[in-house]
Amino acid sequence: MSLRVLICALVVMALGFCVVSPVRAEVLAEQTLWAGRTINAGKVIVAVDGENLIITYQTANGWQLVNTHLYVSGDPLIKAAPGRFEYQHESLGGVTTDTYVIPFSDIDPTIWTVYIAAHADVQLPKAGGYQEETAWGEGWTLEKGWAMYFAVTFREPPQ
Repeated sequence: MSLRVLICALVVMALGFCVVSPVRAEVLAEQTLWAGRTINAGKVIVAVDGENLIITYQTANGWQLVNTHLYVSGDPLIKAAPGRFEYQHESLGGVTTDTYVIPFSDIDPTIWTVYIAAHADVQLPKAGGYQEETAWGEGWTLEKGWAMYFAVTFREPPQ
């Protein structure tokens, strides 16, 4: 029996639980989360853990997440319609982190590159209220508006 397993068994006996560290995720990309086109409101982190694509919105500088919308596809974004994106988390209530875990089984196994559009409604607490903005993960902009998307290439295709 390894020392780690023995220690965990002793903790379980003493406390009734044991925390085992999860599989480490490999970060593939970090994109700035731009609010109102020019304000750095945090970042979007894209990682893989062997079985899942993990996309995390992480705010900074006092910004908070109200809603997040996520587009993940083998095809580049053509039209910005965040309310129609497949992945959505609504009414987050001003959290500073929001994570999507997408199993590779939901992604076409022949695709090595995915296109991601990470949209958020963000707010910054101010005296007497909030500054509210739309935010996008940094990338290529569409011809109309300022919606952005970016590409991430896997080291090997999802399985």
